[in-house]
Parts: sequence; structure tokens; C-alpha cells
Amino acid sequence: MPDVSNITARVNVSDLQWYDCRIESAGPGEDETIWVKMTDTGGSFKQVWFTALPAIRPQVLETALAALQSSLTCSVGVTGTDDQSQIYRIHANAQ
Repeated sequence: MPDVSNITARVNVSDLQWYDCRIESAGPGEDETIWVKMTDTGGSFKQVWFTALPAIRPQVLETALAALQSSLTCSVGVTGTDDQSQIYRIHANAQ
């Protein structure tokens, strides 16, 4: 995984790409980056690692871990669908 701990550029919320995702894995990296591996339930991407926007790292990790533990999907707003994309929004969905 690339070092993205210092990426701070902001993206306008209206420019985010939105997906309903299954959380595959989540946790911290050695550089305080939070990594979340997700799969789009609609099939747009599978098992892609995303990083959390630095301003919301703790909340992204909490939400992702809760979704993993409870087998919930999440609605996520991301900057793209490649391994260097960031999570700007994440909301756990009720079953």
C-alpha cells in the first residue's frame, strides 16, 4: 500500500463518488493512516484499499469496525475507486 498519510487536499462533497459497500477489513497503518478494504455491492470494484481523510480517521475506523462486526453495509463517499482514493464520508446502513 502506498504512503498516503500526508495527503490533505480537499474534495468538494458534490464531487465524491457514492457506493454501498461491504467492509472486508479495516485497521491502522504504522504511519497513523486508517486503511479500509471495501467491495462495492453493485460490482463497480472489489477488495480495494481506501484511506480515511485525516480529519475523520477515528470515526471512519469506528464505523468500519462496527460494520464488520455486525455484517452491515456502508454508504461511502470516496474520491475514486483505486488504491490511492480516500474516504470522505461513511455511514453504516441498517439491515
